[in-house]
Amino acid sequence: MRAANGTAETARLLTVGTVNSTPIQVDATHLFHTVPVYVTLTSGHPYVLANPPGWPARPHMTGKGHATTAATTTVAAGTRIALLQVEAAALVAAGAAVYS
Repeated sequence: MRAANGTAETARLLTVGTVNSTPIQVDATHLFHTVPVYVTLTSGHPYVLANPPGWPARPHMTGKGHATTAATTTVAAGTRIALLQVEAAALVAAGAAVYS
């Protein structure tokens, strides 16, 4: 993507969680291109979701009774969850999830 002045924007890496102490990072430069997708956590380790400032609510954590303001949330291995596409892709790339 290009910035308003015509220069290429650099990636804005953001750590959105960890699996087995491995950081899961996404490029948060252009979140408006992302849609929710489902993944199933397959690494045998839980996914510890961070809630960095400015990061949108995850699709599986919206709706009545699901809002959280906790600094972290843990999702058990084997769980199928809806995430923003960029986060789902990062988990799949890390070998921690599969699309489902």
